[in-house]
Amino acid sequence: MEMETLETIRLTTPAHAGWSAGPAEELTRASLHQLFTNQIPFIRLRNFASVAECEQLVKQAGRYGFSPYRGVEPQINKIGITVFEYNRLSQERYFSDAAAATTQLQDIFDNSFDPIERLMGQIQHAGMHAIVARRGNGQPYYAGLVRRIENGTLLHIDFAPAEQQEWEVAGITHQLAWNLYLRTSEDQGKTHIYNRQWTPQDDVFRDGTYGYDPQVAAGCQQISFQPRPGELVIFNTRNFHYVDPTPDERVTVTSAIGRISDDETVFWS
Repeated sequence: MEMETLETIRLTTPAHAGWSAGPAEELTRASLHQLFTNQIPFIRLRNFASVAECEQLVKQAGRYGFSPYRGVEPQINKIGITVFEYNRLSQERYFSDAAAATTQLQDIFDNSFDPIERLMGQIQHAGMHAIVARRGNGQPYYAGLVRRIENGTLLHIDFAPAEQQEWEVAGITHQLAWNLYLRTSEDQGKTHIYNRQWTPQDDVFRDGTYGYDPQVAAGCQQISFQPRPGELVIFNTRNFHYVDPTPDERVTVTSAIGRISDDETVFWS
């Protein structure tokens, strides 16, 4: 992927005006374009995986155990590594740890099923390329957290050009996240998305290691969804968003998807 400076990203990808339609129920080239450009709030694939497949993946992940994100409150537990955490450590350490983390994740998938491969296949069927992001020297990024968010999250964004400026993934122009829901609550743990995209001026609202003061999205349109096991939801993570707490298990598989051209996407965590 070609690197671009943060200033270039700010100029070429301004915050998009807002939603002109409701959520999409199919993954197509058109719906992906609408999501990348903030014309729709999310894409929801209701039968992406069977409940049996989800349960098997949770079972296999349980063999390794979950650990908390460094420096994140409320606590979020996961299997895998993230550029978010290693941004405060070092890129060299991230790529050194990525190989072992990928081997561990692949073992989980080999004994259940591979949702990344399935999703990449659907994106390619829609007419776009999908690969794991790579460093300039060819080293692959890690892609695919198994994650538990049961204590909720702060209001935040996930946008590499703003948050990981020294990494190759900052060269993306638009960023999404996909979440496959493996276990969920019946009525709690909702995800809330605001029709409000981050701009550089919003950093005055930063609160803690990753959160934002809710005033940054005060009065803005929002949409919520209650996830169900087997559903996969993709949304634009430049939009401010947060997750409600739940007393039940809330287990997902997730990664970022970045757009580097009209036809190319990359995955990473």
